[in-house]
Amino acid sequence: MIVNIFSIPLIIGNIDCSKIKINNKGFNKKWLSKTKTSFDFKNQLTKESEDYLLNVLSKNLIQFFKSKFAFKINGIWENHYEENDYQEAHIHTNSDFSFIIYKEVCEANTIFLNPLRYQIEANNCCDYFDQKYHPTLRQNQIIVFPSFLEHLVLKNNKSKTISGNILINKNEFN
Repeated sequence: MIVNIFSIPLIIGNIDCSKIKINNKGFNKKWLSKTKTSFDFKNQLTKESEDYLLNVLSKNLIQFFKSKFAFKINGIWENHYEENDYQEAHIHTNSDFSFIIYKEVCEANTIFLNPLRYQIEANNCCDYFDQKYHPTLRQNQIIVFPSFLEHLVLKNNKSKTISGNILINKNEFN
């Protein structure tokens, strides 16, 4: 019998990107990768978009919890990748969960890294345990993951993603 312990869940679902309208306050090239992003700006969803996204997130997040929960979106931004753009490995701080919406992509190039990859390598266990995971995702899909999970984006061709963070209100569990 195999028992998986300390697993890290990822949830993949469908989303209608045409219903996500963000009033971006600007774009600049950010991070070492110089990816064009609206990350540093106070972007806002339209009311209809926010309601739709909260509904989609709620249906996905319910899989993480055994009872009702309360949450809020704690930041949202767009990334516009040009030919050969990438995103270095990173985590999302000051949040509980994060998400990526694949708005315009031919092929998703997101890679999730095993938090124990250095120990796996140091103990020569690479043949038994995966060090990375490359999910097969397409346009109009969303992935929700714990914010502590390190991830990166391989070199891209033209694509657009929407990313955001989620805070769970631990005082409002029912």
